[in-house]
Amino acid sequence: MPISDPPQAFTLCFVCSAESLLLQRQAQHKRLFPGRLNALGGRVEPRETPVAAACREVREEAGLQLHGPDLRALLSQRSSHGPPRLLFVYRFDVDREHAVRASDEGAVGWHPIENLPEDQLVPDLPPLLELVLRDGEVCIGESELDPQRGALGLSIR
Repeated sequence: MPISDPPQAFTLCFVCSAESLLLQRQAQHKRLFPGRLNALGGRVEPRETPVAAACREVREEAGLQLHGPDLRALLSQRSSHGPPRLLFVYRFDVDREHAVRASDEGAVGWHPIENLPEDQLVPDLPPLLELVLRDGEVCIGESELDPQRGALGLSIR
């Protein structure tokens, strides 16, 4: 059996107020989904916990100092374009729409959850958002990452 690369750990962070969701319009220089709306997040750095990475990414990408995210899903992602990924999907609940700032990753803004511009979202965001918004146990699953089309064959257990 061939030895494969170890998975790289990433976070995907949904920051939610009562009726709005904080999304980032991916900068045009981004390799994955330039110009599309996505949740915040990024790579877990060496010797960093996924929770610490989620808090750091929200701070770096939106200027928010948030703590105590709720783990909503853990996904194993295969990709033909790189090593496998382990994706920690978190929800941060905030009491109101806080002021945010853009970063070199992209512009950020609040969007009404009931009226998201689906044609502008990263393709796998709607099914992940459904998991994030519902109450209940942490979802475990797997998907295949396609840089053009998002997560394919999302399978949740």
